[in-house]
Amino acid sequence: MGSGTSSGVTVNKNTIVGDSAVWAALRILSNSVASLPWEVYQDNGTTRERFQSHPVDYLINKEPNQLSTSYSFRQSMVWKMFLYGDAYVRIHRDRATAAPYKLELLDSNKVELFENADGTYYYIIKGKGINGTLPNAQAVQLSDMVHLKPISMNGVTGIDIIKTHQENFGLSLAATKFGAKYYANGAHVSGVLESDMDFTEEGAARLRSLFKSKYGGIDNVGEMPVLEQGVKFKKIGADPSEALLIDARKFQVEEVARIFGIPAHMLSAMDKATFNNIEVMSLDFVKNTLRPLCVMIEQEFNRKLFTEREKRSGTLYTRFNLDGLMRGATKDRFDAYAIAIQNKIMSSNEIRNLENLNPRDGGDKFENPMIQVEENTPPNE
Repeated sequence: MGSGTSSGVTVNKNTIVGDSAVWAALRILSNSVASLPWEVYQDNGTTRERFQSHPVDYLINKEPNQLSTSYSFRQSMVWKMFLYGDAYVRIHRDRATAAPYKLELLDSNKVELFENADGTYYYIIKGKGINGTLPNAQAVQLSDMVHLKPISMNGVTGIDIIKTHQENFGLSLAATKFGAKYYANGAHVSGVLESDMDFTEEGAARLRSLFKSKYGGIDNVGEMPVLEQGVKFKKIGADPSEALLIDARKFQVEEVARIFGIPAHMLSAMDKATFNNIEVMSLDFVKNTLRPLCVMIEQEFNRKLFTEREKRSGTLYTRFNLDGLMRGATKDRFDAYAIAIQNKIMSSNEIRNLENLNPRDGGDKFENPMIQVEENTPPNE
């Protein structure tokens, strides 16, 4: 099933992932979120510390369920968010403590949000009965369901990106299909065969078939035609560039990049990329696409995974660490570190931690090395 488009191509969840640009966009978004450090922290008022022993930290950072690693779970979760507009994660809790012990990623097509007469909400997970035919549904309360929606107009349900942009995606799929048909069926020295001789219908058909079998198709590109009986070949066809095939496909890659908020160079569209603007666009992707996505995931998990008592304390939260992606080039990064140390904003051990280096003795002190040099310099006689 899917939606028909003006281009004549059906767009649905299965056909759209066959587009190389869409596949790359989904892969980049899902892999980026899946590979980020995601941890539980405790805010003690004056300090913030990693709470590695908390059960939520284990679920999001190690093993959400028996079948998934944290990476594969998050990868699939983001994939569903953008393909369906909504991703649903059911929280399984210990009955005695209400602490979560399992996260189950659900089929987005089988979950619906319903409203009670009193204005409260609940989720229904649709399924099959014991005999496989009778409908069977499970009701899940709001607090036990993580509902992720990357883009929403009402704040309750997500927007289906595939349906919203079906014409753009349809054009991209149509260009791909056209290109495949072009190379499969075209004689790539395309033109007409001319002769002063009279051919019967059978003779013309035989000549056309013989010419296509020898010189048509991708395997025969560049073959030299050898013609007999006064037959001449006149090239009149257009190559792919003249048919605007290449330009159309390039434009559609840029369209996909705009829809998903990904720089075109990350989808291998390098026409307008330079060494300088690639770094700027990569940082822009982190700040304007990846960071908002991570904040949305953090806020939904923070309000659903922790117990009521923990939420009331206001001290526990999960956090994605994007610092490594935001650091920029090596020179700019170390220049910023130098300023942070001179102004006693960061200690050397904090900087070493960002660079994945072990701490050093005395590195937790906030000292300005420039001031130390001046203080240790003996006065002039």
